[in-house]
Amino acid sequence: MKGIVLAGGLGSRLRPLTAVTNKHLLPVYDKPMIYYPIQTLVNAGINDIMIVTGGNSAGDFLKLLKNGKDFGLKHLNYTYQEGEGGIADALSLAEHFAAGEPVCVVLGDNIIENNICKAVRAYRHQGGGAKILMTWDELDGWWTDAGTFESLLHASTLVAETGANKMDSTPANVASTADSKDAAQAGAVV
Repeated sequence: MKGIVLAGGLGSRLRPLTAVTNKHLLPVYDKPMIYYPIQTLVNAGINDIMIVTGGNSAGDFLKLLKNGKDFGLKHLNYTYQEGEGGIADALSLAEHFAAGEPVCVVLGDNIIENNICKAVRAYRHQGGGAKILMTWDELDGWWTDAGTFESLLHASTLVAETGANKMDSTPANVASTADSKDAAQAGAVV
C-alpha cells in the first residue's frame, strides 16, 4: 500500500500567515503540521509516500522533509499541483505513483491522537473498493484538522495535552467520546 498526503490549497482561512507560506508548514504545537499526516502513514506501516503540494512554498517541503529520513523512510516522492484543482485534481497527479496499487490518502491538515493501523488492516482485507474515514467513531481518540485559526489552536492544544500519532491506544490514552466528537472536524481517505 502506498500513502499520499494532500498538502496543497491556498490556506485562505489562515491568512495572513499563509500569505508567506503553505499552511501545512505552520506549527502545530512543536512540529510542522505536515509531520503529523506523514507519521500517521508511517505508523500504519506505509513507507512509500507522495506529498502533493503547490504554490510558492512547494520547495520548502523538500527543504524541510528532504528524503524522509527523519521518519525512517528511504525516500519521499513529491508532485506539484498547479492552481486550485482541489482533491480530485491532486489525486490525479498521484495516479502514476499509485500504479494501480491500493493507496491511503491523508489530508495534510488532519491530526489524530492515535493511529489508523486497524483501518488500514481492514482495508487490506476487504478485497477492493474504498474505505473512507470521516467520523470520530471510526478511530480511537480525537481527530481534528488545523485549517482555521480556531482549529489550529485547538489542534496545538490537543497535541500538547495528549500527544499525537500514538501507537498504544489503551483506554488511558483514548480521549473521551465527548472530546472526540468536539475534535472531529475533517477526514482521511483510506
